Amino acid sequence: TGSKKVCPPWFFMQDVPVGFAALKKAAKEHPATVALLHRTMKTPVEHMAAHVSAMGCPCVVVSHTLSPSASANKMGSSSAIIAVCKKMAKALSACNKRKPVHVIRNFCSDTSTRWSYRQSGRLTLGRVNAFNMIKHSDKFISWFKGFDFGKPATLRYVGAGKLLDSAKLTYNNAAGDNIVDFLGWIEGRDYVLQEMSSWDGMLYHINESEGTSMAVIDAMCMGMPIVTSDFPGNNELIEHGVSGLLFSDFFQAGDQCKALINREVASSLSEKARLRWESECS
Repeated sequence: TGSKKVCPPWFFMQDVPVGFAALKKAAKEHPATVALLHRTMKTPVEHMAAHVSAMGCPCVVVSHTLSPSASANKMGSSSAIIAVCKKMAKALSACNKRKPVHVIRNFCSDTSTRWSYRQSGRLTLGRVNAFNMIKHSDKFISWFKGFDFGKPATLRYVGAGKLLDSAKLTYNNAAGDNIVDFLGWIEGRDYVLQEMSSWDGMLYHINESEGTSMAVIDAMCMGMPIVTSDFPGNNELIEHGVSGLLFSDFFQAGDQCKALINREVASSLSEKARLRWESECS
C-alpha cells in the first residue's frame, strides 16, 4: 500500500520472500548464474523473464504444461525453452519463433526398486496423480468400479487435490464391486515406488493432452506394465504392445488391463518398459 513495495505472490516459496532485490544481488555476485523459471498454467512468465533478463542473467523456462492458449505460451525475453513432449514443443515454438525450444523428458533417477509379477485373487492396479480436471474424471471412477476385469479388481489411487472429495462421492454412488483405495498423497519417491511395486500394473488415465507424467516414467524405471491414455507425452514414451499399452477409450483400457493377468504378457511389457527407460529417460 502507498509507497511500500510488495513482492508478487509468485515470488514466495515456503513462506520465504525472494523478490527482485535478491535476484539482482544473486545475478551480481554470480554472473554465470542461469535462472530457471518453472512454468505452470498461470505463471506470469513474460513478466518474470523480462525482469530476470534485465539483470543480464540468462533465463531458461522449463514448461510442464501444454496450454491451448497462445498468450499463455509466450515466454517473453527468455533465452531458451525446455518442453517435456513434442506436441508441447511445437506449440511453444509457434509462439516463440526466435527462441530455441528443446524437448527433454522429466528427470528420473534410477532406483533399486523393481516390479515383479505376482498372482493373486485380485487384479491390483494403481495410479499416481493429483485430482484435477485433467487427471481425474467421474466417468473413469464409475467405469472402474463397475467393469468386469475377469477377477475382482482394486485401484490404488495415490494423490490429492481439489477434486478428491468429488472422486470419493462418485465412487460411493457408482454401481459395481471393484474397489478404489484413495491413499492420499504419499510423501517421498522411495515410499511411492514401494507402493507401486505391489501393483499388477499402472492404469494412468488422462482426459486431455498435457506433458509427460513423472509417474509413468517412474513406472518405466521400475520396469512395470503400464496401461495409459493414448495422448502426446504418453505415446512418445510408450510403444504400444511393446513397452506398454495405449487406449483411446475405457473399453480398450479394460481389455488391456485383463491382459496383465497373463504372466507372459505382463513380464514382456515389464522388461521392455525398463529397456525403453534406459534408452530414452535415464
